[in-house]
Amino acid sequence: MVPAVVSPALAIVLLVAANAVTAGLMLLVRRRAPEGSYFHDTTQASGVFTVAGTAYAVLLAFVFLLAFQSYNSARSAAEAEATATASLYHDADAFQAPIAARLHGEVVCYARSVIYQEWPAMADGHASPVTELWLPPRSNDRHRAAPHGQAGQRRLQLDRPRPRADRRAPRPSCRRRGR
Repeated sequence: MVPAVVSPALAIVLLVAANAVTAGLMLLVRRRAPEGSYFHDTTQASGVFTVAGTAYAVLLAFVFLLAFQSYNSARSAAEAEATATASLYHDADAFQAPIAARLHGEVVCYARSVIYQEWPAMADGHASPVTELWLPPRSNDRHRAAPHGQAGQRRLQLDRPRPRADRRAPRPSCRRRGR
């Protein structure tokens, strides 16, 4: 995701200032206009208004296009991360019961930290330090506890390369000890 270059408050101030300058210029031109108007025949003015209106419509269309593209990319990223988290949760079923239960808990803790801490932090333009603690590689638990059965081995595929969203692997507990 591309970070916001301009804060929303500054953007609003700039828009209000641009509108004020435009309205001021319009009033200035109108005050200096000759008696009756510059145009005695309104068909002459219609060409100017058509060009200005079309330019405004095209500009507005690009703004909407960029806004929806940004929304769609954020939605796609959230969907990919949710899919990866669900996949990790289901992959934990390949382990024996005590280890699977622990991994299920870790994935749930990670998902909660993303929902309740990472997303609000992202809305403010930064990352959550709590969720960032989950990003380092997983401990060596996967090497000590192998999935049981041939089906578990096939399902888990521990050695496949995973995208970044999958590497956001859960830690042993929701609260970090020693920090």
